[in-house]
Amino acid sequence: MFSRDPKGSALTPDFSLLSSHDVRSVCITGILSEVQAVMPIIGVIVQARLGSRRVFGKTLKTVLGRPLIAYVMDQVRAARQLDTVILATSDRAQDDPVAELGASQGWKVFRGSADDVLDRFYHAAIEHNLDAVVRITGDCPLKDPAIIDWVVCTFRQQADIDYVATNLEPRLPLGMDVDMFAMSALERAWRHAELPSEREHVNPFLRKHPDLFRHHSLVYPQDLTRYRVAVDEPEDFVVVQRIIESLHEPGKVFHLQEVVDFLEQNPHVARVNADLVHNQGYLESLKGDLELMDIRIPRHLQRREWRLYIARAVSKRMGASCESSQVVLTEAPTEEMIPFEVTLRGDILDAVDLREVRLPGRARLEEVEASAQPPEPVRSP
Repeated sequence: MFSRDPKGSALTPDFSLLSSHDVRSVCITGILSEVQAVMPIIGVIVQARLGSRRVFGKTLKTVLGRPLIAYVMDQVRAARQLDTVILATSDRAQDDPVAELGASQGWKVFRGSADDVLDRFYHAAIEHNLDAVVRITGDCPLKDPAIIDWVVCTFRQQADIDYVATNLEPRLPLGMDVDMFAMSALERAWRHAELPSEREHVNPFLRKHPDLFRHHSLVYPQDLTRYRVAVDEPEDFVVVQRIIESLHEPGKVFHLQEVVDFLEQNPHVARVNADLVHNQGYLESLKGDLELMDIRIPRHLQRREWRLYIARAVSKRMGASCESSQVVLTEAPTEEMIPFEVTLRGDILDAVDLREVRLPGRARLEEVEASAQPPEPVRSP
């Protein structure tokens, strides 16, 4: 069922099994026979609140009489490699209904900062004595538990990685990706991340620093990124609602293959959200980062024009204010959504993707031990 990858570094699922509708067979078996050391305590933290800017109250929006967060929790709790599942919501009064629902269902509930979600994760992990954390957002009600198990199994098999993700090289539909990180990595990010986007979205600091954190990328064999099954926009809810209504049955656990099959067989449903910009929430949070540099995005610009504008603004600002930096702007004008890279050489920054812009004076690397020499990120072929 599992085989070693060519580098011998991790167990890789036999994806031929995914031709079956029941991809539960991909869940890890026999791991205890291979790992004799003390097993780390691994928990999922599901972040959820009602204050979404684009789909307000989406956590409790109902499909077939059940709130979306209930589907999320059902999917996560079906994973076999987890020790605990925690629902982490905010301490604001408007999120009392989320906490009350969790308590009524017998879920473990943690409440923390509304905007500093990284802080919420850190203290939730501390309270539950976790050694590693799987991050799940509360707007992904179709998350396949087999993918969660794939990520956790890989982490358990590796003694020297800090961060495992399926979207370092995206291939899965939006809403199916999973990432997790060691508690030591979460604590380092909690101590050093300072940008608003890094605090709100938990993992950007981890993803932007392969020099500090040892990455392991899990790459799905098919490119399914044309599909969206996360509820970021009203159109997404329509798609997810249709999938659940069409596939649901009592005790149902949804899996990737059947979701993809449904979308392929019903292209009119897939088209509803096909043209939406991915990760819009993260793009919007970058505006807070840019305010630290007195860069404002004009209101007349469309969302998909932001990256090019940001690239030019950062280049101009850095070129004008930093004599030691050489700024190179790379554009791809015929591919509007390809990331625009700004490379800042000198003593300011390394090369960054504009989706993960880092600004001078924030999260300074001098605070990290000078002797730290993490290995290069581990990439699957």
